[in-house]
Amino acid sequence: MPRRQQQIEEIVPTEEEEEILNSEDSEEEEEEDMDFMDMGGLLSSLLTTEDGDNVTTALMKMSLMLQEQIKTQNKILVKILSALESHTPTK
Repeated sequence: MPRRQQQIEEIVPTEEEEEILNSEDSEEEEEEDMDFMDMGGLLSSLLTTEDGDNVTTALMKMSLMLQEQIKTQNKILVKILSALESHTPTK
């Protein structure tokens, strides 16, 4: 029984087919770029308020508020300490 040799034909796309394939690739790349840009826009909108404040400005405001609270607390503690010292008996 003789063996048959299979001929393998090389399929060469036509110019039209190549253009279609290339345009599909570029469309996919554009979609990937759009996904990335959409993610940036989404993060931007999530991390900023309507007033334009972002995470860093919110942290700075919190820091300033804490500084004021600590100053007030220290003034109160100094008054308590001076009151305690004035009421302690001396030897």
